[in-house]
Amino acid sequence: MPADPIAIDPKLSLADLEATIGQQEEILGALLTIGNDGAVTLCTFDEEHDPVDGQLVTLQIVPIEGFATPAGQDLVCEGDAFVNGGVVHVAAFRARDADAVPEPVPAAPAENLFDKALRIAVRVNEIGDQSPYQLCFAGLAKSGGSFGFMQGDLAAGQQIVTDTFRQVLAAAGIPDDNITGRLSVHCTSNPLSAAETARVNAALDSPEGRRLVDAMDEDILSKALNDLRTCVTTAAAGGRTVEPVAQIYMLLWINMTGPPSVLLDWLRGNAVTLTRTVPAPGAVVSVADIENYLLASQYFTENPRTFAHLRQSVRAGADVLRLSDPVVDEPIPPPPPPAPAGLGPVRLSPAPNISLNATQAIQQLVAIVGEATRSLPPDHRLVVTSTLRPNSRVAGTGGISRHATGEAIDVEIFDAQGQRIPNKGPDTTGLYRQLAIDTYHANDRLFPQRRGQLAWGGNFTTGPADGPRDLMHFDYGGDRGRFGLLATLAQRGSA
Repeated sequence: MPADPIAIDPKLSLADLEATIGQQEEILGALLTIGNDGAVTLCTFDEEHDPVDGQLVTLQIVPIEGFATPAGQDLVCEGDAFVNGGVVHVAAFRARDADAVPEPVPAAPAENLFDKALRIAVRVNEIGDQSPYQLCFAGLAKSGGSFGFMQGDLAAGQQIVTDTFRQVLAAAGIPDDNITGRLSVHCTSNPLSAAETARVNAALDSPEGRRLVDAMDEDILSKALNDLRTCVTTAAAGGRTVEPVAQIYMLLWINMTGPPSVLLDWLRGNAVTLTRTVPAPGAVVSVADIENYLLASQYFTENPRTFAHLRQSVRAGADVLRLSDPVVDEPIPPPPPPAPAGLGPVRLSPAPNISLNATQAIQQLVAIVGEATRSLPPDHRLVVTSTLRPNSRVAGTGGISRHATGEAIDVEIFDAQGQRIPNKGPDTTGLYRQLAIDTYHANDRLFPQRRGQLAWGGNFTTGPADGPRDLMHFDYGGDRGRFGLLATLAQRGSA
C-alpha cells in the first residue's frame, strides 16, 4: 500500500532527484507516483513491495504526450515534478533486466508541425544558428549573460537560470569566483576574461552541461507555451480565433517580455494604448493584427530595426507549416534578362539624413534601383528620399507602412537641368515606369530569392483609392496593386 507522499527539494537537478528517489526506494519500497504540490516534488512509495532485484528507477524529462518507452524498460509513472527549481514533465522507468544499462528515452517527434514551427521560430529568434551551449550577450535593455536556445538570462531574475548555471560550474569543478554575479547584471560586453569564458563555455558544452541546459530550456519553453495557450483561450472566450502564424509572433513576444497582460486585454476585444492606440482585433486575429500591435509597443518603437529579425524568425517557423501542403511542380521560370551592357554608371544618392543601410531589405532595394538608374537618360539622376521611418502609417488608411519595418524606399528623379520630376500622380515622362521595369529585372538578376516580393507604388495610390499614384515607392511587401502587377508591366515592357 502507498505511504504518505514524500516531499523532495524542488531545486534538485534531474540526476539528484533520481538519486534521491532511488534512496527512498531502498528504504520505503517501489516508487508509485511522482508529482508536486506547487512548491515541492511529491512522491509516493509502495511499502509492501521493494524494487525487483534492486533495480531502481531512472528518470527522463519527456513530452506530456507522445514519448516512447525505452527498449527493455517499463514505464513506472509520469508526472510534473520540480527540476532545477522549475516544473517539468518527467517519466520514471525501470529496467526489466538487472544487468541492463538504462537507455535514454528515444527522441519523440514534435507533437505536430505547429509545435515544431514554434520551436524553430523561437530558436531562430533567440540564437539563430549559434550553439545554445555557450554564453551570449545581447547588450539590450537590462540583459546580462545568457545561454540555451531559450536564452535564459542571468540578469532577468529567473531562479532556474541561476541555479542551472551554478550547477554547470559545479559539475565542471569550476569555482564560481563571482562569475555568476558578474554575468547577472546588465552587460554591454563580456565581463569575463578569455580564459574564464573558455572554461565556462566548455562546461556548458559538456555532456552534463548540455543535459542541464536542455532541462532549463524545456522549463522556460513550457512556461511560454502555457502563456501562449492562455492567449489562445482568452481570445476564444471572446469568440475569436488566432491564426497559427500570429500565434508564433505571440510566443516570441512572450519569451522576450514575460507573461502577457496588456496582450490578453487586447485579445479579449479591447482597444489598448501602447505608444499609440491599437484597435481591438476582429473575429480572426491575423498576422497583420499582431504586427500592428507589436509595432506599437515601446520596444519596437525604440528598436524598429529588430522587427525585421522578428519577422524572419516567424517566417522560419511558418515555413515548417507549409510542409503539410501538397507539393506542386511549378514550371521553371525563364532566365532573367542579361545585365544592361554599355549603359551609364549608377546615378543614385541619398537625400540629407537618409540612411541607405538601415536594414538588409533597404540595402537590397537601393542596389536594384541603383542598377536601374544606369538606363536613365543622360545627366539624369535619382535621389532616395525615404527609407526606414519607425511608426510610419499608410496615409489615409492608418495601416502599418513598409517603411516602419525597413522594407521600403521612396525616390525621385531629377532631369539634366536639375529639376525634380514629380514622383506622385500621372507619370507624364514615363521615366518612373521605365525605372520600375528596370528595377524589376535587376531584382531578378541580383536577388533571385526575392522574386515576386518587389512592388512598385505606381500600381497603387498614396492612400485612399482616389489618391495619386505613388510613383516614388518600392518595397518588398509582395507584387501587388489595384492597377496591376509589376511582373505583368515588366513582361509587357520587355516584349
